[in-house]
Amino acid sequence: MKKSTIQLHDIKVENNKVIYDYSYSSDLKIYFKNKEKLYVTYDFEVSAIPKSILAIPWLANFITISWFSGCTIIIDEIDDNFLECLEILKKGFAEEHVVILAKNSNLIVNKSIKNTYAVDKEAMLFSGGLDAWTTFLKHKEKKLDLITIQGSDIELGNVEKMDLIRNSYHENSLLTGLPVHFIASNFRDFHTRHIEKLIYFNYVDWWTMVQFGIVLTASTAPLAYYYGFSNVFIASSLNEKEDMIWGSSKLDNHIKFGNTTVTHDGQEFNRFQKTEFVIKHVDSLHKTFPLRVCYKHNFSGLNCGKCAKCLRMIISLILKNKNPNDFGFNVDKDVYNFIIKQLTNSSFGFREYAFWLEIDSEIKNDIEFYVFENQKEEKEKILHISSLFNEINANFPSKTFKIKRLKNKMRNKWLYWKVKNIL
Repeated sequence: MKKSTIQLHDIKVENNKVIYDYSYSSDLKIYFKNKEKLYVTYDFEVSAIPKSILAIPWLANFITISWFSGCTIIIDEIDDNFLECLEILKKGFAEEHVVILAKNSNLIVNKSIKNTYAVDKEAMLFSGGLDAWTTFLKHKEKKLDLITIQGSDIELGNVEKMDLIRNSYHENSLLTGLPVHFIASNFRDFHTRHIEKLIYFNYVDWWTMVQFGIVLTASTAPLAYYYGFSNVFIASSLNEKEDMIWGSSKLDNHIKFGNTTVTHDGQEFNRFQKTEFVIKHVDSLHKTFPLRVCYKHNFSGLNCGKCAKCLRMIISLILKNKNPNDFGFNVDKDVYNFIIKQLTNSSFGFREYAFWLEIDSEIKNDIEFYVFENQKEEKEKILHISSLFNEINANFPSKTFKIKRLKNKMRNKWLYWKVKNIL
């Protein structure tokens, strides 16, 4: 095999499971686990799905590795619409990661297949979190199919947690009658931690900065073909003002395959505004429902109530005069101590900082908020939280981060010059 090459040899189907048979050159071995081949499991028997559609999830996982490493991907056949959108995505990612322009990546396709199929409904990626519920409520009249993917935030093999999620869907009257599809994939496990080194200025991780938008949406391609989805929504994480090119962004709107488009939805809201939007619907519908915002799963409930994501959601609900326990949490006034500890001891990235900035802007002396027991004491805690964030605000970002960011900007300028004048 030639140097820096990844080749898809075959796509094996075992009932509802798609297993990819591929190889890679020896110089790329550091990035992949020898005994763990990429696979995706669906909720239907997939043997009738064309291989040019089944190949989409595989290519979505490997194409970004090609862009950043400069390797060549060889694949027999792929859907032509998906092939077309990849060049747009590559150029978009290169705006943030100029190194892509300096790498000699290549995609060799034997056959580009035009897939057409009847479409008569739409779907959305549905995690049960705040972003997902915002998109669901925005488009509830469409009666969307819901797609939940295990392996992204819920670990593979965590049967107990998936059963809990299924039950929460079943018990939610707002979801009654809506088709719910469950996918499982090891797309976060087939590669090694060395993949993180492909990003020069990696201040989060490969999944968040590069992988998850294209991979999650592409994983729905066989579902879209089988069930006839004209569009798949993926809920935004950031708003328009915070917009950046990362794992899931406005670039999602360019993703397409067969007769299916993808919509990156909800960027008109920041996260606190999403909380307000969901609460408004809760009040108008006279229904409450759990929000599954937590990414920690070594406990029995939907949310741990102690991690950074939970604490931000809890304080947001409190500031909107809502009891967090009506939304899938189990907390009391002691939650303020966890929030104070988190603000005191944790380091902040740009996303966390932006989310807390939204929350702090809602804290005022005359604020109305949900009271667990003692209004005066709890208000003092809220004002203390605001003062702690103001200290963070005054020193954000850190000197070390500023230096790394400056080095990255200088490197990008050099790479632009190199691409323009040398390569």
